[in-house]
Amino acid sequence: MPSRSADASRVYLLVSSADATGGVARASASLANHLVDTHPVEMIALGSLAQRRHYPLDPRVEVTSGGDLAPGVFRSTDSSPGGHTGDERRQEQSALVDRVLPNVLRSLQPGVVISTRPLLHLAVADHAPSHCVAIAQDHANLEFRRKNSSVELVARAIDRLDQFVVLTDADAAEYRALFPQAADRIRVIRNAAPWPVLEEGGARPPVIVAAGELSRRKGFDRLVRAYRPVARRRPEWRLHIYGEGPRRDQLEQLIIDEGLSGQVVLKGRTREMEQVLEQASIFALTSRFEGFPMVLVEAMSKGVPVVSFDCPRGPAEIVVDSVTGRLVNDGDIAAFADALMSLVDDDEVRRRMSEQSLRHARQYQASRIVPMWTDLFVRLTGARRSGSLDGEPQTAGDEHPLDL
Repeated sequence: MPSRSADASRVYLLVSSADATGGVARASASLANHLVDTHPVEMIALGSLAQRRHYPLDPRVEVTSGGDLAPGVFRSTDSSPGGHTGDERRQEQSALVDRVLPNVLRSLQPGVVISTRPLLHLAVADHAPSHCVAIAQDHANLEFRRKNSSVELVARAIDRLDQFVVLTDADAAEYRALFPQAADRIRVIRNAAPWPVLEEGGARPPVIVAAGELSRRKGFDRLVRAYRPVARRRPEWRLHIYGEGPRRDQLEQLIIDEGLSGQVVLKGRTREMEQVLEQASIFALTSRFEGFPMVLVEAMSKGVPVVSFDCPRGPAEIVVDSVTGRLVNDGDIAAFADALMSLVDDDEVRRRMSEQSLRHARQYQASRIVPMWTDLFVRLTGARRSGSLDGEPQTAGDEHPLDL
């Protein structure tokens, strides 16, 4: 276990809620758990503290609340553009942030502040004290930020942030083109796998797994339709979909309408995803858009070949087509069905892809990703102490590229 030096910077991780579900919450908890070995970490949650968290935190992570606020205000900020992301909700969130964060941020001791959403990026830019390094870690792709207008918040904040961290090379390139004045402060740090990579694969039952919120964004309606020809040709196989969400009833009806009852099962939410993946033969992702779908890394870390739509943004930078799985043109349901069938029908292909998935997933281990953060902290806090961050943009430096 790495040791924590006496002068390690305190890290403040600013999140909307300590009990939220979804990719941002999971990634934030994972980052806190990994950083606490080397840095004191405080997670600052806007909402009131949860009795039971969906994603476990290391007991050394201090969790504080910005106040006892109205529950659920931030619940849908990363849902699809067709969900609750309109002007009314953004105004409600903005008012909440304005009411709570200024005093919280101004009271921080020297350290590093990492924000996780555009409203929080702007709050940090506006109110973080000069003795704190300000880093925005954005979890959604730029296309989505444009659709829900939150890129405007990024635009107002980015010139006053010390670093803007995104999850994919494609997003980094687009953000640099959009904000050329901040190009040298935009960098890529991918999320780390939350658990160890399996040493080797083995025989698996005939089960395809998918996971995520049962929402339009995750596209499980597309998956159910793509699975129908697989179910007809290979009735011994099963599709298990893990998660809960607003579209559960519609998906249950779609499963009935497609004649797939008993072959496609909505399994609900699980806290045992690691064990679920260890018993899966294939993982399927049919999202309409993503930020950086960590679930693909998680699947590959357990030796599960992936079949994924090449949606914006992320799958193309995780899945190596025909090596660790299959990457399918976004929205082509017939091609997705064919890709699933090609893996279902060929044990040797699945075995080979399983081995390659394990090899590929090792690039996302915490031992590779966390040093990118700690090196960044050292560089930026050192520049802050020397005064070179006071109004002078800093170069991103080498980015520890993954061996893909």
